Amino acid sequence: MRETVRIAADSATDGGSNHRFTLIGGSGELKETLDYDGDHPKGKVGDRIEVVSDPENVVPLEAASDVDSGNQLGALVMGVTGWTAIALLAGRRGFVRRRAGLHPAFEDVDRDAPTPTVTAPWTKANAPRRVVH
Repeated sequence: MRETVRIAADSATDGGSNHRFTLIGGSGELKETLDYDGDHPKGKVGDRIEVVSDPENVVPLEAASDVDSGNQLGALVMGVTGWTAIALLAGRRGFVRRRAGLHPAFEDVDRDAPTPTVTAPWTKANAPRRVVH
């Protein structure tokens, strides 16, 4: 059953974070309240909202943790798909570069080259000599 109700009162008027809204419908005050745990609820006193109820308890209620109200599941799937594609493309690029004999960009050193030796600065004694033929 769908009914339009008005928010009549808020239990957290002193600035608390746990809001319990009292609802008034066409037949008077509803015995159920609308609870919101947070600092900035979307509804305020005087707003009209639609409430769906099941007086005969035919439809079982869902747990709040199972309800995907903000389409978060779609965002999660898109994120996982995007990062998987990026990882696969990066791996393919590395594989192609290794097959071509190129080093990865972060590894531009020749590991087989001898370690350079440090020599003293040039003086007259150790200056290179010109050889004339």
